[in-house]
Amino acid sequence: MPSNKDILEAERFNRRRLVTAFSSGTPGGKELEAPNSLRPILIGGVIAALILIVAAVMARFSPTLPQGWENSTMIVVKSTGARYYTIDGSLRPVTNVTSAKLLSEPGSYKTSSVSASTIEGLPRRSQVGITGIPDDVPSSSDLASDKWLSCALPSGTHTWVAGTLERTAIAGSTLVTNEGRQYLISGGTRYLLDTTGTLGPARALGLDQVAPVQVEAAWLDLFVKGSDLAPLSIEDAGLPAENMPERLASARIGTIIEVRNDADDGSPSRSYIVTGNGRIAALSSVARQMYELSDAYRSAGNPLTASLADIQDLGGTESFGPSDWPPTIDLEKVVDTESVPCANLVLTESGASTELLSMNALEATKAALGTSGTGTGSDATTMTKPSGTVTVRGGSGALVRASSGGTLGSVIFISDMGKAHSLGENPADSIARLSWTADDLVTIPSAWARLVEPGEDMTAEAVWNTVSVQ
Repeated sequence: MPSNKDILEAERFNRRRLVTAFSSGTPGGKELEAPNSLRPILIGGVIAALILIVAAVMARFSPTLPQGWENSTMIVVKSTGARYYTIDGSLRPVTNVTSAKLLSEPGSYKTSSVSASTIEGLPRRSQVGITGIPDDVPSSSDLASDKWLSCALPSGTHTWVAGTLERTAIAGSTLVTNEGRQYLISGGTRYLLDTTGTLGPARALGLDQVAPVQVEAAWLDLFVKGSDLAPLSIEDAGLPAENMPERLASARIGTIIEVRNDADDGSPSRSYIVTGNGRIAALSSVARQMYELSDAYRSAGNPLTASLADIQDLGGTESFGPSDWPPTIDLEKVVDTESVPCANLVLTESGASTELLSMNALEATKAALGTSGTGTGSDATTMTKPSGTVTVRGGSGALVRASSGGTLGSVIFISDMGKAHSLGENPADSIARLSWTADDLVTIPSAWARLVEPGEDMTAEAVWNTVSVQ
């Protein structure tokens, strides 16, 4: 057994070793360095960032309902596509997005896509929304309210809205018929042809060999009504005209004077008619053709020829005949039998007008069918009749005010369903709920709007009428 002395010596030895170890350097003379205190902080920061990223990813794929979801929120279930609209914290199946927007106050509509488990247990109520309206409406940038084209096809009128057709060409005039009456359309105006005489205006205008196109009254109304094309007469026709130059001494009231330029450069002559003593009036080509149908023309004798110098002292600056008649009819620009006449809406700062175009009948019918055609041969009448009368470019539409003049008129939306939907008595409210503005509204003549069949009203009142307490 070691003695107490031995034990004390052993303890002193161990103490000396410890003191030597703490006061001496490491083997090789290199001192131990203190560990870097930033390393654990950096490692901890990386771990914390990873935790946050994982949490964000989990939240993204496991979303929750947004704040304020209890009202005016469209909730879409990702796994099934089911759509609900929230009213007072309950879920209402909704027929379409448009109805949901109309149910919401302007600026309050929002959407949320969640999993089925997120809405599990929430109360359900009866379905809301109206049918017969588009599933959603286009944004302001997708509206094309100023693009309207309507063609008189063999199968009937077909109208294109919010889109354009290729291969149309500007036409000078066309001869059409509706309910047994013939009309000449020139530019943007329609003129009824008086057919009571033995020599009709169509023959006088050189259109007697042109087959008139059968058109509907609604299409005809797209053109402004002009003065009837009928024989022109003049009072006191055949009486001698006084105060006339020597070369025109034999002129009578109603006599036609043909005038060429003194330069005799081959330019076409201009026609005038003697309207009184020492007075003449300019006579356009169409007015002369209508005048030559009358008894007054035959009473006035044969036309006379004169120079500009001969008539320079004669009075009268007005034109003879209605001022809205076309000055001439270019037979080379009349719509031919292989084409159809089309009306194109033109909107400018000064207002709206209609432009006469033409298009190959077969191509127009194909466009109305929305296919490359199902018929054979070159005759458009052999093709299937279009299923609808209006084609609207998909995903677009027209927000218009249909006016008969002035700034008033009903506000309607032409949807890609081919229907005209009224925005109600307070259209500003419907426009705001559908995220449009007053600047998106385009005013058009009401005749164009009447081409589109009415659809369901798109108003908040109409949609709220579908909301029951159950």
